[in-house]
Amino acid sequence: MRGDLVLSERGEEALSQIAEAAEKHLRAGRRLVVLGGDHSVTIGVVAGARRVFPTLQVAVLDAHSDWRDSYEGNRYSHACTVRRLWELVEGRVWVAGARSFVGNEEGSRYVPLEELPQMLDPNRPTYLSIDIDALDPSLCPGVGNPEPGGLSYGQVIALFQALRSFPVIGMDVVEVHPPYDPAEITAVTAAKLVQEGILAFWGTEGR
Repeated sequence: MRGDLVLSERGEEALSQIAEAAEKHLRAGRRLVVLGGDHSVTIGVVAGARRVFPTLQVAVLDAHSDWRDSYEGNRYSHACTVRRLWELVEGRVWVAGARSFVGNEEGSRYVPLEELPQMLDPNRPTYLSIDIDALDPSLCPGVGNPEPGGLSYGQVIALFQALRSFPVIGMDVVEVHPPYDPAEITAVTAAKLVQEGILAFWGTEGR
């Protein structure tokens, strides 16, 4: 998207604003790169994207399953993101990197990273969401809920390469937490992932 969005302080209204902006840019033929912020922003983006691409599928990298139906009374909490995405795209969502679970997850949706491309249909419009805590906290400490044992930077870049032939319509990188990132290691890694994702998915467009 071009520029920041000024969002409502009301959660559902903010997600509606995000959905409208995502739909607008996709209908204009653009690709999306969304930065956050709370992982719940992905719900809004996917809601808007599905209006343009009804057969959309979603790949998620996340340390947590995000499968709660509600968290602290909020159905749109970051802890509910995958559950809401599952509903939006009729089950076409797969998650890699998870190592913290609620216990009632739809288990077939949680796969090893190297299996993620095989779960996706190479002909469907695809959206990739990266919660930066999917990476090991020794590499990206600036997150709100660190979970040891995460992915390496190289593994994520290898995923980008594996998805190069997929019709990727957008991606996001979310949950960078600056107060916990004094050396800005996490921010630098997130920025580099955005750069490498753009090059992998759309670097040859227009040539």
